[in-house]
Amino acid sequence: MAPPPPHTRFYAGAMTGTSLDGVDAAVIRVDGHGVQATGEIVATHSGPLDVPELHDLSRGAPLPAATWGAATETLSRCIADVLEEATADFALDGTVVHGQTLFHQAPCSVQIVEGAHIAHRLQCPVATHLRAGDLAAGGRGAPITPLGDWMLWRSNQPVCIINLGGFCNITWLPDTGCIEDIRGADICPCNLLLNEIARQFFNAPLDQDGNHAGEGTVLPHPHTDLRERLVHLSRANRSLGTTDECFDWLHTITGERPEDIAATAADAIGTTIAQAARQHPCTTIKLA
Repeated sequence: MAPPPPHTRFYAGAMTGTSLDGVDAAVIRVDGHGVQATGEIVATHSGPLDVPELHDLSRGAPLPAATWGAATETLSRCIADVLEEATADFALDGTVVHGQTLFHQAPCSVQIVEGAHIAHRLQCPVATHLRAGDLAAGGRGAPITPLGDWMLWRSNQPVCIINLGGFCNITWLPDTGCIEDIRGADICPCNLLLNEIARQFFNAPLDQDGNHAGEGTVLPHPHTDLRERLVHLSRANRSLGTTDECFDWLHTITGERPEDIAATAADAIGTTIAQAARQHPCTTIKLA
């Protein structure tokens, strides 16, 4: 294999989302410089995130500093484990780790991760706490992916990137070649609410393959109520975070089959995302 050209670099990234259901890592080949650089995903790996304390911390539980420290150490070790698997065949120029969000309500945002632990394991520079720069510059700190989406997916056709994370966010990439025409927005809670339903009603961390929701029937009145809440959030023109999860919607539903509650939430979330995606015309939708 011929060596890559001198302007080619390899970076790794790892993400643990607000839904706290795993660690995803990728290796990106970057060619060029600045915002005109292009990227290509060349390796990926996923692994478990077994840090129970994070659920309590993300819900504002009053836990001692020792618990914060232990959770940060375990989280960093989980991330480093997945990154080592993903990057085994690459000499890295750097690594980016967002950190686990425990609270986000711009301009305040709290992420935890120990970058030094990961840097020691991977033997390369590590950048962390990515929201902080945007918040310091007067931004909302989320979504943080549009520039990365631009590097990876831009083309001569308009593209829509939909991320079904704890919160769903969308990037609309223009066909103009002009970076100022990129649009990105948080839309509504997604896996946060769906996983909460799985925990409350099915004693599971998530509804695997949507099996429970697939057995349910949409409840008209709860569906209307949730849709109104989700649409309100999608039109808020701000980053979403703590208190936007719509958990309180579950408190309004009594006496219904859990499968029907799951089906209602999944349909309302999907409909809201589809409606938001149509805000800007696109030729291709990439769904993650």
